Amino acid sequence: MGLEKYKIMFPNAKLCDEFTDTHKNLISKYHSGKKLSEEHRRHIGESVRGRRVWNSGKTMMDDPRIAKLGWARGLTKETDLRVLQGALHQTGRKCTEESKKLISARVRGRVVSDETKKKISEAKLGKSFTLEHRKHISDVRKLLSSWNKGIPWSQEVKDKIRAKRLEQVIPFYDTSIEVKLQQALNQHNVGFLTHVRLFGQPDIFIDPNICIFADGDYWHSRFGKPERDARVNEVLETQGYEVLRFREHEINSNLDGCIATILLTRILSDDM
Repeated sequence: MGLEKYKIMFPNAKLCDEFTDTHKNLISKYHSGKKLSEEHRRHIGESVRGRRVWNSGKTMMDDPRIAKLGWARGLTKETDLRVLQGALHQTGRKCTEESKKLISARVRGRVVSDETKKKISEAKLGKSFTLEHRKHISDVRKLLSSWNKGIPWSQEVKDKIRAKRLEQVIPFYDTSIEVKLQQALNQHNVGFLTHVRLFGQPDIFIDPNICIFADGDYWHSRFGKPERDARVNEVLETQGYEVLRFREHEINSNLDGCIATILLTRILSDDM
C-alpha cells in the first residue's frame, strides 16, 4: 500500500518518522507466529529492492541503534529462548550458491582467535556427522587435493619442503629395534643422538660421523625402498659420513654382532 493511498483510506491517522518501543512491541506480538504467504513475501521483496540498508557502513559510534543489534552476544540456545527460536528457524535451510559466494568472500582472510577456535572445538565435541555431511567433506577434500594436480613444483618450493621435512621426526617414537640398539650402546657407555637433521634422518648418530639405520624387514623390502636407502647411503658417504645399516632380523638374532660392528667403526673413525 502506497503512502498516498494510506492517507486517503485513513485521513485521521497520525504519521511519525519512528515508532515508539511500545508500538514496536505491539507490532512484534501481532506478527509473532504468523507465516507470510509467498505472495506477501514477494511483495515485501519488491518493495525493499534497491533500498539502501540504514546501517550500511555505520558503526556503534555513528549510530546508537547499532549497539542494540548485539543483543545476542554471549547468549546461547540453552540460556535464551530467542536464540533457540532463531536456530530452529534456520535448521534445514540451504544457502543458495550466490549466498555461499558472498559468505565466502566476507570471511576470506579473517583471522580466527584462539578463544573462538576453542569454542568451535567444544561445540563439535561428541557430535557425529551424518552420511550426507561425510560425503560432502569427502567431495570437498577431493576437490582441494586435485586443483594443482599435474602442476610441477618450482625449485624454491621443493627446497622449502625438504627443509621442513628435515625438521620432522618420523616415526614419532623409537621402534623396538632402535630401542635395542640404544640400550646396548648405553651399556657400552657410547654417547649418541637420535633422529638428527641429516639427509635420510639417521635413527642413531654417533659423533663425529657415524650414521646408523635400523631397518624393519617389511617396510625396507617394499618397492622403491632399497633404491631410496642406497641413495641415502650415497649422499651421506659423499658428505663424509660412515653409514651402517642393520636389518630387523640381524638386530633380533645377533645384537652383539651389530654392536661389535658399531664399536669397530667408531675406533677406526677416531683413528682417521
